[in-house]
Amino acid sequence: MRRLLVPSLAITALTVLTVLAGCSGETGGAQVSGPAQDVASISTPAAPPATGGGGAQAGRRPQATLDTTDEETARWWQTFLQCLVDNGVPISQKPASNGKPGTVLAPDNNSMDRTKYAAQYAKCAQLEPLQPPELDPRTNPRYMDSYRAMINCFNQRGLKVTPLPNGGGWNYDGPQTLSAEQQSKVQFECQKEAFSGDL
Repeated sequence: MRRLLVPSLAITALTVLTVLAGCSGETGGAQVSGPAQDVASISTPAAPPATGGGGAQAGRRPQATLDTTDEETARWWQTFLQCLVDNGVPISQKPASNGKPGTVLAPDNNSMDRTKYAAQYAKCAQLEPLQPPELDPRTNPRYMDSYRAMINCFNQRGLKVTPLPNGGGWNYDGPQTLSAEQQSKVQFECQKEAFSGDL
């Protein structure tokens, strides 16, 4: 399985679709990472909350930090996607993953066409989450060093992966012995440890 760190709506959408398909590190298949590993129900979408791990302020996009949980970023993305739906972008709904109640919005290549839906994206721009600047090679000059430290941390804690040469993600190195929950915990902790203090 492959994971990417590149920030974009396309990556996020693919993550949502992957999660909906029930993909985890214990099985085969493609996985692309984005702001969230799981998604929240959109039955009652709310404005992104302001928390200690990042958040939304008046007139500003939600900004994730290295402390922001997957659940928080999932809520932010679902709120952003709901705004697109409310403004006419055709985004389908899928059942939530891992036996969770409710449904989630699952964009596809058509709904991610920012040229075709430029007006809708402009209306919802202030709801689109930003990932931590530490995770963007364009804003973090120490990105590759921290990326290598993160990969090393993964392997030391039992999440066996091989890095991609450009620092854009990794491939899972065979069947995984950690549960999906354990993998998520290792990823969160190692990413935070490796990138903290970069900026």
